[in-house]
Amino acid sequence: YMYGKLKQHMEEKRPYLDPDYSLDVLVREMFSNKSYISRIINVCTGMNFSQLVNRYRVEYSMEIFRENTDLKVREMADLSGFHSQVSFNMAFKLFNNMTPGAWCKDYRDRTSIGEKDLSSLQEQVR
Repeated sequence: YMYGKLKQHMEEKRPYLDPDYSLDVLVREMFSNKSYISRIINVCTGMNFSQLVNRYRVEYSMEIFRENTDLKVREMADLSGFHSQVSFNMAFKLFNNMTPGAWCKDYRDRTSIGEKDLSSLQEQVR
């Protein structure tokens, strides 16, 4: 139950976008205590608080890139709540097995191929 509340809080309020977000802040927001929240995170996700926050930040960075493929990796890191591009790169690679730059290039390539295929298909129909 508590993990569901925690997850809903993270997804709806997006507190992880604050670079200074901490376990202490989460504990106050959840009206709980550190050891209980830490244990819930660990048991339900297999991660610690920092890893969980970084996962949310990485997922958010991918989400905003999909909406604006002109974003630079540095901008993605800043907008996602990371203190540095180095920590962003490390977290991104941990969760996606590739660097953010490689992922962005791959995403651009995949979407531009899809657009080319769609426009050629539309021309064939005419």
